[in-house]
Amino acid sequence: MPPVTAESGVSVGYSLVGGRIVRRPFTATLTFEVTVSRTRFLAPLAALALLAACDTRVVTEPPFQPQIVNVRNDFAFQVTDLDLFTSDVVYTWQSDGRAATVVQTPSVLTGAATLFIADGSGVQVYQRSLGENGTFSTQAGVPGTWTVRLKFSEASGAATFHLTKPVP
Repeated sequence: MPPVTAESGVSVGYSLVGGRIVRRPFTATLTFEVTVSRTRFLAPLAALALLAACDTRVVTEPPFQPQIVNVRNDFAFQVTDLDLFTSDVVYTWQSDGRAATVVQTPSVLTGAATLFIADGSGVQVYQRSLGENGTFSTQAGVPGTWTVRLKFSEASGAATFHLTKPVP
């Protein structure tokens, strides 16, 4: 039998007790259980798992903003604020000389940073860590378009070098 509301506004119901129908007030609120298919929760749960697994942060390369002067017979390079920078960088340089003077002045440079120089015929005439401070000379080479290559591996700090054609 469905519950009935008495004139007093109290919900009442009927139950069978000892073979008799007895009218009793409800002491608790009625709740209705509704079965929900578990598959209905599967799609939102899968979407939540995929969303949690995605990393929405955008990873950007550390800034590499060198200052360069590149004119015939004179090449100057300076970079500061390296922070675990890893990359190969290549430049070309016009040299009328058969060799070049290299002045390196690192500043608290950690990690690996190597300078490679190839002459006008592509033969490597110089290789040295940019962490070394001093004035050095390349091997004799062929005048023309030289290649200046820098290889950085987790380099931090600052580096400066200057290439010039030696004065006769």
